Amino acid sequence: MTPDDDPCAFSVLDFKRALEAASDADLARLEKIAWILAAKTKGAMTPTDLLNKAVLRTLDGKRTWRRSVSLVQHLGGVMRSIAFHDKAKDPPEWAPPEADPDNEDAPGAVALLVQHFEEKNDDDALLVLEGYAEGKEADEIRDDLDLEQTRYETIMKSIRRAGERLGVSKGRKTR
Repeated sequence: MTPDDDPCAFSVLDFKRALEAASDADLARLEKIAWILAAKTKGAMTPTDLLNKAVLRTLDGKRTWRRSVSLVQHLGGVMRSIAFHDKAKDPPEWAPPEADPDNEDAPGAVALLVQHFEEKNDDDALLVLEGYAEGKEADEIRDDLDLEQTRYETIMKSIRRAGERLGVSKGRKTR
């Protein structure tokens, strides 16, 4: 069954229209997600390549956009799938470019945090960071990851401390 025949899925034409009408906030969320997930590929893909590949897979009908998820959730899931598949390869080294000055070094800070937690093999912290990049609230992240409040707070404390050590945050609370 093609996406156009599935009543639970948007058509490719619907996807094209939604992508063209995406808000600046949605596009910014997708860029943040791409930054985080591109770091997981350990250099196999740039954030732009990752997002482009996710869009192309949906346009080609290889990935179906379900009506039960938002555009950002759909593309985030496709990018996650691509990143985890490419992570298994032995990619060349890639360093993210300097952050755009208008964006206050956020992508660079996120990339440093992702690298830190990748080295520590801390998947929980990486998933929490990904949730925030998707624009989710703390309650939604906890529910999505099935985390108890104390576990979530422990993860956030670890993220804040890592941010302070890496010089990417000033101890701001992020919950």
